Amino acid sequence: MRVIARSHRNGLQCSLCLVFTFLVEASHSAVRISDNPLLSDVDGLSALSKATSIEIRNNDALLNVNGLSGLSVATSIKIRDNDALLNVNGLSGLNEATGIEIRNNDALLNLDGLLNINKVIGSVSVFGNQHLQACEGLIPVLGWPGGPPDDQVSGFIEIYSNGFGCSSTEEILASVSGPTPPLIQRHSSDRGVLSLAFTKSTTEDRLFLVTGYQATCESSLANLSKSKAIILRDNTPVFSTLIVANEVSDTTLSNTTVEVDIDIDHTDPTDLVVKLTSPLGTEVVLWDQGNPGRENLKGTFPTTLTSVGSLDDFVGELNGSWTLAVEDVDVGPIVREGVLNSWGLRIAESTVVKGETSSPISLPGIGRGRDYSCVVAPITALGIAPLSDPYTVTVPLELPAVPTITSTDYEDGKIILMVSVSDNGGTDITGYKATCTDGTNTFTGTSTSSPITVSGLTNDVAYTCTVTATNSVGTSSASAATDPITPEEAATGLPIWLLYQATQ
Repeated sequence: MRVIARSHRNGLQCSLCLVFTFLVEASHSAVRISDNPLLSDVDGLSALSKATSIEIRNNDALLNVNGLSGLSVATSIKIRDNDALLNVNGLSGLNEATGIEIRNNDALLNLDGLLNINKVIGSVSVFGNQHLQACEGLIPVLGWPGGPPDDQVSGFIEIYSNGFGCSSTEEILASVSGPTPPLIQRHSSDRGVLSLAFTKSTTEDRLFLVTGYQATCESSLANLSKSKAIILRDNTPVFSTLIVANEVSDTTLSNTTVEVDIDIDHTDPTDLVVKLTSPLGTEVVLWDQGNPGRENLKGTFPTTLTSVGSLDDFVGELNGSWTLAVEDVDVGPIVREGVLNSWGLRIAESTVVKGETSSPISLPGIGRGRDYSCVVAPITALGIAPLSDPYTVTVPLELPAVPTITSTDYEDGKIILMVSVSDNGGTDITGYKATCTDGTNTFTGTSTSSPITVSGLTNDVAYTCTVTATNSVGTSSASAATDPITPEEAATGLPIWLLYQATQ
C-alpha cells in the first residue's frame, strides 16, 4: 500500500485527515507526505507501525512528526525541505533503517528521535540543516567513541553544512564524553554473597544518562596447555588429555566458562574434525570440516574461532581428564598430513549482575576460598562502559551455618539426633558434636555425619540437646535446643497382649 498526502493549492490543515488513519493500518506501507504548505502535524498516522519508506518533503508549516511514534519498522527515512520542522522525536520507536536522509530543514534543532536506531543498512546523509546543533542521536550508529570504521552504517556517511557541533562525524563524536569510570572502594562477603561498594559514575551527556550498573567477578579455575606435537594422518584419530586437579573446596560451579586454544598445522582444515570431551563424558564438537578461510587451524574457541557445539554444555564441570580428539576424515588420492602442535584449556567462574542502580552491588553464588577479579561499569545508551579498574578479592572460607536438628529418637540410655546444615561454609564438614544435658550433668557424642548418638544417659531422665558442626575453619554456633527427650529402657520378654492371649 502507498499512502500519499500532497496538495499544491490549498494544503492540508488537518492531522492528515481521518482517512489516512484507516489507510495506514496495513502492515506495510510506503508513506510520502509532500508539498502541503499548511500541514502542521502528521498525527493521523498514529496507527502506522511499519513502513517500507517514509518521505516527508516540502511541508512548510510542519512542526513535528510525532504522529509516527507508533512506527517500529521502516526501511528508508527521508526528511527534507520542511522549513518549520523542529525535531524528529516521532521516530524514537525505530531501531533499524536501510537509509537516513535529513537535509535542508532550516528550523531543525536536534536529532534526539534517532537515538534508538542502532543499525543502518544503507547510508546516512545529514546536511543543510542550518540550525541543527544537537546531533547526539546519531552516536549509536556512528560508532562512538572512535567512529568509522567501527560504525554501524553499511553505506556511506555524509554529514556537513549543519549548525555548530553537527557539521562532521568528528564533531558529533566529540560532543559526547561518556560517563566516568566507577571506582570499587571496598567489599564484604557472607554466605556466598559478595558485595562491592563503589563510587558512582558521572556524565555531562544529555542523552546518555546512567541508568544502572553491571558488576562482573571472575575467578580462574584452570589454565592448562600441552605443546607435544602429534602427527595427523588420514582417517586416524589422535587424542590428547589435560588433567584439571583444582582443589576447589566450594564446588557450587554454576557459572563456569570454557575456552579452548588450538594450534594445528594443516593445508586443508576442511578435512578436520575436532572434539572435546569433559571428565563427566560431555562431548562438544569444536570443528567439523569447517573453512577458516586459510591454511591451518589456529585460534581460540569460542572467541576467535566459532565452535559447532556450544561450550556452555560444559557449565559446572571442572576436575578430571579433558580429552581433545582430532581426526583428518578425508581420504583421497592426495595425502594431506598435519600436526597438532598444541592445545590449551581455560576454565573460569564468572558471575555477572546487571541493572542495579545503587552501591553496593551484591553478587550471589560466589565460591569461597578463591580469588576473584571484579569490575563495575555504568549502563547507558552508549553501552556498558567504561570499566572500573580491576579489584582483587579473596573470598574466605567460613564457618558452617548453624545446624538444624530435623528429628530425634532414643534407645536404652541413648539419644539419636538427625541434623542438617544449609551451608557448609565453602568446605566440607569434618564432624558434628551433640551435647545433651539434664540441667546438672552434660553428655556428648560425635560423628562425621548425621545421625549423632549421645550415650551413657540415665533412663527416665529428660534431656535437652544441641549440635555443632565443624569444618577446616572452625566450629559453628550451637543449634537450637530440642524439646526434652527422655530415654527409656527397652521392654523385655513377651508383650503383655501376648501373655494375656496365652492364659486364655
